[in-house]
Amino acid sequence: MPMLIQPETAPSCKGWRDIRHLVVCGSPIRPHQSAAYFAARALVVREASAGDDSRIVLITTRSREAMPLPLDIAVDVLPVFASADSGRSWSIDRAIFAYLFASVRPNTIFHIHDSRHPILIPIMQGIRALGIVYLGGRS
Repeated sequence: MPMLIQPETAPSCKGWRDIRHLVVCGSPIRPHQSAAYFAARALVVREASAGDDSRIVLITTRSREAMPLPLDIAVDVLPVFASADSGRSWSIDRAIFAYLFASVRPNTIFHIHDSRHPILIPIMQGIRALGIVYLGGRS
């Protein structure tokens, strides 16, 4: 599977805070997932205008090209793989997992939207193990 992260959206060091909004969207995208994406999108726009390095990290079973959501702001698309059981079981490749934490800085904050999704359990464990600041919620 080709890497879906675009070089032009790779995290930079320009902002005072590095804020990464984690959003999970399956296939098909359900209304609550779309709402979480648009809530994160609004936050990214506000935070970027305030000088923060803010972006969405979209964890999805879809390719960037097949995404029905607008990707007109800083969005990293991280692919996951759904099992044959109607997408109820997801797994994340170790390379993608490593990418998520490769550019973490002391001022990195993760804002986790819909923290009850099972794919976020290993990600939250990694965040905690690295001592990264995070916020979790159902937005």
